[in-house]
Amino acid sequence: MLVRRSEWRIVAWMLVCGLVAVAGYAEGGTAQQEGKQLLVACGLQEVSFERQNNELSITYAFSKQFSDKLALALIAVGTQDIIGGCDKVCVIARREGRHFLEFSTSPSGLMHFAERNAGSEAMAEAGRLLQQAAAATGAPQIGQPGEPGYQTLQAEPAPRPTTTKPPSLQPGFASKIGQALVGAGLENVAVSLLESGHIAIEYENRTYRSDTEALGIAAQIASQHCSAGTVLYLTAKRDDVPVITVTTKADKSQQLPKPGAVPEGLRETRPTAPDGAVADSSGLLNESFGRFDLSFRPALDYEIGNWRRPIITDWFVLPQLSTTIAPGWRMSLQGSLQADNPGAHLSHALLTRTGRLMGGRVLWTASAGRFDTRLRGAFGEAQLELGDGRAGVRLARVGRDDWDLDIPMWLGYYEHEFGNLGLTIRATAGQFADYIDPTGLVELDRRFGESTLRAGITVHSPVREGIVRVTVPFGPRRVDDPAPLRLRTSDYLALDYFTDRGTPGTEMLRGDHDLRAFRGELSGPYLTADSRRQASQRRDMSKQSWIPGPSHEGISGLIRIPTANVIPDGSYRVGASFIDSDYTRGAHADRSDMIPTFVNVGLLPGLELGFRLSIFPDIEPLHFPNWDYSTDRSVFAHYQLWPQHGNVPAVAIGAQDISFRDDAEVVGRAEYIVATQQLGDLRVHLGRGTKRLSGLFGGAEYRLSPTLAVIGEYDTDWFNYGLRAAPDCSWRVDLTLTDSRAIGGAVSYLGIFP
Repeated sequence: MLVRRSEWRIVAWMLVCGLVAVAGYAEGGTAQQEGKQLLVACGLQEVSFERQNNELSITYAFSKQFSDKLALALIAVGTQDIIGGCDKVCVIARREGRHFLEFSTSPSGLMHFAERNAGSEAMAEAGRLLQQAAAATGAPQIGQPGEPGYQTLQAEPAPRPTTTKPPSLQPGFASKIGQALVGAGLENVAVSLLESGHIAIEYENRTYRSDTEALGIAAQIASQHCSAGTVLYLTAKRDDVPVITVTTKADKSQQLPKPGAVPEGLRETRPTAPDGAVADSSGLLNESFGRFDLSFRPALDYEIGNWRRPIITDWFVLPQLSTTIAPGWRMSLQGSLQADNPGAHLSHALLTRTGRLMGGRVLWTASAGRFDTRLRGAFGEAQLELGDGRAGVRLARVGRDDWDLDIPMWLGYYEHEFGNLGLTIRATAGQFADYIDPTGLVELDRRFGESTLRAGITVHSPVREGIVRVTVPFGPRRVDDPAPLRLRTSDYLALDYFTDRGTPGTEMLRGDHDLRAFRGELSGPYLTADSRRQASQRRDMSKQSWIPGPSHEGISGLIRIPTANVIPDGSYRVGASFIDSDYTRGAHADRSDMIPTFVNVGLLPGLELGFRLSIFPDIEPLHFPNWDYSTDRSVFAHYQLWPQHGNVPAVAIGAQDISFRDDAEVVGRAEYIVATQQLGDLRVHLGRGTKRLSGLFGGAEYRLSPTLAVIGEYDTDWFNYGLRAAPDCSWRVDLTLTDSRAIGGAVSYLGIFP
């Protein structure tokens, strides 16, 4: 084959270029090999270089004992002969097997970045180590800072490198975030910029009504001051003791959550912030020690079902003075001002110490002083975190009206939290302070945004007892900024109900000093649950097509019978009805009209619990045989086993007039199962029950319009009819005929917990 002269020239140029490229690659490979050898000799590990086009990636690792600043200086000084000819350098560092540092810059910017972040001493030490390693291995000498060979890389101003981790280490960076948090009303603020690039923030909230709102504010402020994606450790404290640490990432677009709602993007939680070398710290800012909060809360002491009159009440105002004396030390005083009987007395005075043990896994508290108007002594509690659960012990020695501490208490408990539901189940057993024999207690604690509902029942006790506690937010979302003495309202109102007044069930030693109150809203499973958690949903009831109304007894139903419908989860219903004396039950049948007043709540999806106080206005106490009271208290439960699916009807079970004492009078007690099928604007119900609902019962409800329906039923004794008006999604008004002749009715309101 003949090759022209011009073609030979082309082939020759190709060979020359290939030889130059091979020589350059060999030279570069030799430089990389020598550089790697030197860096490993200086103590670095897993050093590697990878060049793609004009970009060089440098990867290295170092041990926990090795200085991260010295490692960065070694990379900058030891790669001078390698990064030449590159347009971009990417550096990736690992420490103890974990990602530690990553940034991109220009070749000259690498030296600039190392000088600014490692410091002159580390740079000089790196040059000295590299010189020693070069002498030992016979590699070419490397210039130290200040020598001509070193300065040639700095002949032109070095551009600022673009970094993702860590954020900019400007002087006062941590203090700048800390001052912004202080400006938002947070106290005991401490901000630390870790050498890993992560930011640890500690704060205490006594300004915002909702702790989750304060958490969202802290996350938003930090996000505005650092680069997107920066890892944030947010530690909420009480009395300068960590309650919980939440991990999230900086997001400049993050919006503040509504009160009671949880900020988006929260990830894992832990008792305390992780350890790490600190590059910059703000110190402790805006200390709360010695500052006093004087809060006021209205209170009502009541007795339901008294033989003299249905409800006996006394109104109070409860002022409380509290302060943090030192880290972990709290003092609180609470008085009582009675409205209708002028006078004041000290209801409790406590000194409380709280702290953490075992690396933060154990939270403990101890209190001494007066716990209420009569009870004084000492109390202690410790709690071990176990994933989504907690195990704890409670110990106390108290006395009544004097310091003869003759009442012991020892309890063990385990509680498990279901974050998506905002539900905590606690089982407690041991010696309660208000029972002679060992007793058990099972409680359900449900959170609805800022409101909570707790229901419990004692087991293996002389008197079986039911307890209910409802807590709702009170006062403004934000009070004034911290001050030496700050006047404010309390953050919440609480309603407690016990089925037996003589034994108040939850051992009297519960309050602001125990660990449940210490944690408040700040529990890990709840904070990190899916953002669509059912507990914090604010359901728009107006979008629900057909919300059930109550029966005259208060449970979801028609007139006297229950249905398989339930009120929405997280809602409550209050109402009253009227039943003619000819159709009442129990020992007072045919003797008095009956006015049931009721409150029921959607405690869980499909579960409706309620309380009813029935008033008999025609009964004179102590003048009717076998019935000394003009009221009747009862509890009911209603659970939907499954909702309607096509042609499969909804099915529910329930019990009315649940008794907690074997000798209690029975007024309308019944257990039942009922099915409901909806066909357009028609609902059909059929069920079977016991006692008051003994036998088959059934009924139907037909909507004439969105605001009016006709209802009819057979309640195992009589046929009843009526009209049900629904002016809006909350109100229900019934006008009924019992046995086709006795006029009755009901009015109720359905709302959502705040």
